[in-house]
Order: sequence, then structure tokens, then C-alpha cells
Amino acid sequence: MNIIAILAALGLEQWHAFHWRVAMEGLFIRYARGVERKLNDGTPQHGLVATLATVAPPAVLAAVVFLALDAAHPLLGLLWNVAALYLLSPDDNSTRQPA
Repeated sequence: MNIIAILAALGLEQWHAFHWRVAMEGLFIRYARGVERKLNDGTPQHGLVATLATVAPPAVLAAVVFLALDAAHPLLGLLWNVAALYLLSPDDNSTRQPA
């Protein structure tokens, strides 16, 4: 089912790309930089904590939503996977500045 989700997300990306994803990416970058400012003190251990604090909450939330939807009906879990992959796929037309 994961390959179906990947293919569906790629097909949606080719068919219609949302332009507001760049704004969502900007929000996450601001969030990540805020966490880095507060938790990263320059040592590798602090960098690891900052990385985990930035990546873990969205990943756990996505996993919990998937498990709940998949328990309700497997097609709902598949649709969640497609939506997540579609929203997180890179936008070729974005004008990202290096960090």
C-alpha cells in the first residue's frame, strides 16, 4: 500500500501543485530555528536534542493520525499517507534561499 501512496502523491504533484506549501515550509523553518536557538548550545549532544525536539513532534503526530485512520479503515490510512507525501514533497517552483 505504501507504493500506491507514493505513486498517488507523485501523480497529484504532477497534476496540481499547491502554492501555499512554501508558506508551510516557512513556518516549519521558523519553528526549527526557534528550537535551535533555545536548545542548541554548540555541542553535539545539544544538537541531537534540538534535532529530536524539532523532528519528533510532527513525526509522532503523523504516526498517531495514520494509526487511528488505518484502524478505522485501511483506505483512510492510505489517503492520509497520500496527503502527507503530497504536502511534504518538494516544490520544484519554489525559490528557497540557502539557510
